[in-house]
Amino acid sequence: MNIHHRMTTRTKAAMPGSKVALLAFAAAAALFSANAQATVVVGWNFENASLGAQNIAASTVAPGVTAANFNTGNNGVENCCGANGQLSMTRTFGATVFPSLTFTLASAFTGSFSFNHYHNHNPGFPTTPSYQFDVQLSSDGGTTWTDIGSDFIASAATNTQQVTLNSISLAAGTNMIRWVGNTFAFGNNSGSEYFGLDNVQLVAPTTQGVPEPATLALAALGLLGAGLARRRTR
Repeated sequence: MNIHHRMTTRTKAAMPGSKVALLAFAAAAALFSANAQATVVVGWNFENASLGAQNIAASTVAPGVTAANFNTGNNGVENCCGANGQLSMTRTFGATVFPSLTFTLASAFTGSFSFNHYHNHNPGFPTTPSYQFDVQLSSDGGTTWTDIGSDFIASAATNTQQVTLNSISLAAGTNMIRWVGNTFAFGNNSGSEYFGLDNVQLVAPTTQGVPEPATLALAALGLLGAGLARRRTR
């Protein structure tokens, strides 16, 4: 009986240490998790845009970003493709017709650029079954353009595909990004086909760096509590 009583007492005594350890680890994990989250600097999902609109203000804008606007090139926003919802829709690519966006940054940026693209091809038109498109960047008002991603395939097979371009560096000031179609079999893209975009985002990763003192303290407290709990259990 005495042995059983002592073991029960020691087990109960260990419980506070275990709770401290669990709470400390949970708090530290929450802080580390928060540090790992990325931030959408500017983005468009087109859900709140008016149908038919060709110039769309950003749906997400972080501090330091101004004058954020998306231009469909022609046609405008459509409620398209079942569960996909509203998309930016461009028909008939041309020398001056392409979807594009512009925004002004208060400071330089390095991160990623991502989007989903959608396609529908008319089987009777020579561009079927696919064509290519490039993603280009300009930081001088559209005077010069540089490929930041090229030779993506637009086809029924790549419909809804997400593209993520990493390590994108942008200077402070006004930046422009556009999608340019090419390699069409006959002239420009047919008006019976479309190039759709959704979930267009410029994303900044959170700086990992050295953990903050508070995070380190919580982690140390968790280790200490776990050690005490284990020792008392023994």
